[in-house]
Amino acid sequence: MDQPLVESSIENQIETYESSGFKKFLGFGDNPPEFYEQLSYFLNSKELKLIQKPHEWTQQLATRLDSKILKKSIVTKFGFEELDSEEPKLTHVLVNGSKQIYAHNFIFTGQPKELALLVPDELLNARLKAKLKKSITWQGVCLDLFHSIPTDKTNMFLLNGTTNDDIGPCIGRFLPAVEGVNNVGGSQISHQISQWMSFVDSESAEDTENIGLILKKMKRQIKRAFPEQADSIKKEKIFVTPVLSGTDLKLNANGTLPKVKNLWIASSQLNSYQNLLGSLMQAQLTLAALGFVESLDPESITNPESISDLEATV
Repeated sequence: MDQPLVESSIENQIETYESSGFKKFLGFGDNPPEFYEQLSYFLNSKELKLIQKPHEWTQQLATRLDSKILKKSIVTKFGFEELDSEEPKLTHVLVNGSKQIYAHNFIFTGQPKELALLVPDELLNARLKAKLKKSITWQGVCLDLFHSIPTDKTNMFLLNGTTNDDIGPCIGRFLPAVEGVNNVGGSQISHQISQWMSFVDSESAEDTENIGLILKKMKRQIKRAFPEQADSIKKEKIFVTPVLSGTDLKLNANGTLPKVKNLWIASSQLNSYQNLLGSLMQAQLTLAALGFVESLDPESITNPESISDLEATV
């Protein structure tokens, strides 16, 4: 998009809460949660403040895209030729069970577990498909809260309580407070949004009762740390993300599926980096392998001193 990406690099000060009050979070010691790799994304000492939000990137890209976006479309089958050869080729996909779309190259960005249903046994044998299905994948449990009583604390918080359990901690922060006018009476008021997140494995997420238990603990810890703000909640939004990471699938060095040279796997779950960074890195890897861009050194993102390199590359 030929636009700068990063506004500045700032300290990521993470606090936790104990009975004595807030203190700096120093780590989990010998008892890290099962989803530590997911949390580690938020625990870096630095964070990059972006000029635009990621959803604005996709909106801008969509307006510039000289192609057709098929919404409400699900790929239900991959069509291969020469399955018995050394180099089988993906020729088309079946969309919504009826529409066939042919192309020379295909980029898959969905959940890798779906490949067990889309790719025939000749390319992914029963053992590999079983491994895909059994792999532990993680989803985010997100809670947005709208408070009528703001707090001046806007750093990151990790809240876990005093007892160890299988649910684990949550991470979150308060966004800057916003001043407004009360619709009733016209008085000046302040309000603030806080955003919180924990994680659940995909198998447990199939039972909504497990989601409820996680949300219950999140709210209990928020109330413990911020009793006044918890009592001032006017609205809330709850959502569970699609699978974020955790799948193990061996690919060729250029990101293609073994034996299929024209099927590129751009799923962020397969990148060693987490969350948004993993999405960007996997997209860069795929585009570089296809010859559209130069490969991006992850150090240019993870090292705040290399921000200029990132701005020149993205």
